[in-house]
Amino acid sequence: MMSSIGSELRLPCGAVLKNRLAKAAMTEGLADPLNRVSERHVRLYERWAGNGFGLMLTGNVQVDRRQLERPGNIAIDDSGGLEALRKLAAIGTRDGAHFWMQINHPGRQTAAAIHPRPLSPSAISLPVA
Repeated sequence: MMSSIGSELRLPCGAVLKNRLAKAAMTEGLADPLNRVSERHVRLYERWAGNGFGLMLTGNVQVDRRQLERPGNIAIDDSGGLEALRKLAAIGTRDGAHFWMQINHPGRQTAAAIHPRPLSPSAISLPVA
């Protein structure tokens, strides 16, 4: 039996998505100067949420603001911004959608312009164009 894109999907982890439509994880680069969720994020995710996705994955959310995948990443640390994260989560979970955060640490792929000696498990440099 073939399932339609509008039918629910039960994942092996137990999560049940209301449909098979998903917004892939994409880097946004829209964070404020303290790497917190901005109004630009809010507007973007409101637009995406209006499309009825069963699942939306966020862009890169960093665990260390000194190690960014790119300028404008969201970073979760002691810089505040919890209310803005809650607002984004509320938007992402409207109408029963799942909203999953892509938690990231780029390690040695951190651009030299962001951090000249990024934290990583290997001291071998990685050429990044």
